[in-house]
Amino acid sequence: MVLLPSIVLPFDDPELAGRTVADVLADPAAFEGETLADPLEGIEYGRCKARIIAPAGRNAVGPFVRAWAHGLSTQAGCGRNPRGDGYSG
Repeated sequence: MVLLPSIVLPFDDPELAGRTVADVLADPAAFEGETLADPLEGIEYGRCKARIIAPAGRNAVGPFVRAWAHGLSTQAGCGRNPRGDGYSG
């Protein structure tokens, strides 16, 4: 699953309100460890259900969102969909 650049991420920190996947892609290290609501479930499901993971290093893959909604650990990559439409899986 890929979260597209235009998606606004529901960060727990009010100072990050309105930040998008594009912002995370532009500066992954600035968002490393930030918590947020599950981007697929939304704030209604609760805050602090996910975290930004921004691996560093030459062979790093990411950044991505690791979520724990419903007691399951899932990952969504932050990236670009060449079709330019919504989520892709």
